[in-house]
Amino acid sequence: MSEVDTFPSFYLPHHPVVKYTSLTTKVRVVFDASAKSDSNISSNELQFVGPTLQRDLFSILVNFRQYLIVLSADIAKMYRQIKIRPEDRRFQRIFWREKPSDEISCYELNTVTYGTSSAPYLAIKCLMLLAEEYKHKFPKACSAISNFFYVDDLLTEGNSLEEVQQLQQEIQFILGSAGFELGKYVSNNRKSARFVDFSSCLILDITTEWPLL
Repeated sequence: MSEVDTFPSFYLPHHPVVKYTSLTTKVRVVFDASAKSDSNISSNELQFVGPTLQRDLFSILVNFRQYLIVLSADIAKMYRQIKIRPEDRRFQRIFWREKPSDEISCYELNTVTYGTSSAPYLAIKCLMLLAEEYKHKFPKACSAISNFFYVDDLLTEGNSLEEVQQLQQEIQFILGSAGFELGKYVSNNRKSARFVDFSSCLILDITTEWPLL
């Protein structure tokens, strides 16, 4: 975020949500773009939400269940990797101070913000554009990005360790080119941890030999 002068705009109420069981982020900030201003209109009421771009979760899970080796991961702080046009940032302003004795300052949030109605579409559209950009070089990885993401969660698979390894490496390269970092890996195959950080890879306590549907 960037500090700016205070003048009429839209200011987002915000508060922390604490989740001690989280493996990564213990405290998250929730921004309320549905709060109404003195005009009795909220920021979310003025935003386009965009069309649905991803497949429904049921079809993703059905496909996920058909393969012998599966791997899931999510994009760390996905929304915060995507910048908003400078002329639109005044609609994402907040008041902030480090401690009660400080003067209140005004800031603009420079990136896509959780709690705004357009955020999911903007983030998912970035994934689709990445898949379109790299589809000729990495067709299978781009197909996975287009079809097997549910918001920021990846559910991908294969019938051999080599296949899954290659797919993971290609997806990670494509996403990394845009600043999207995959983490929180989960697999049903311990050997799949060879190509990710073992300390961050949760191995599911199930058989590798899943019956095919």
